Amino acid sequence: MLSQKNKLRADIENLNFIALDVETANSHKSSICSLGLVTVKNGKIIDSEEYLIKPKVLHFNSINTRIHGITAEQVRNSPEFVEIWEIIAPKILESLVIAHNADFDIPAIQGALGQYGITKPQITHACTLRLCRYFFPKLSSHKLSHIADHLGFQLNHHNALSDAETAAKIGIHTIPKVGIEVFNLENENITYNLR
Repeated sequence: MLSQKNKLRADIENLNFIALDVETANSHKSSICSLGLVTVKNGKIIDSEEYLIKPKVLHFNSINTRIHGITAEQVRNSPEFVEIWEIIAPKILESLVIAHNADFDIPAIQGALGQYGITKPQITHACTLRLCRYFFPKLSSHKLSHIADHLGFQLNHHNALSDAETAAKIGIHTIPKVGIEVFNLENENITYNLR
């Protein structure tokens, strides 16, 4: 049986991870209204899931709706995040998770769970935004849309599944090139030795 650190090292080296993206109903990170989840094994996308989610407080800001196109009416009869968590938790908690701007997505998930009294889970994660800043230092922007254009990936930006698929492709493209040595595997929240 591999230790957690050795499993993480093996997952990075073998390109085994979960890519995810969330969209929110309003300015509160915990107001998740959509989630895209992509499973990558041995550097290949093997599964994709997309969920519309009814936020615990059903309040949509018009700015957010303009960005992602999701309305309160569309999610009114959708499951709440706590129900989706029961489905996705085994994947997320047992895998390396990557996201483009993980500093938004991971706290959003933790905040949404907090609304239901669920203790904030430790999610082992890496951020493709940080990896892209390291790998493409001369690009004027490292936004997901700019990286997708630069690498020739199709993207329906702010669609959670499309954003997660693009993050997965970026991970598949960049992780082997930056190498395992940029990852500090000493704790559950991966840090980077990026110069």
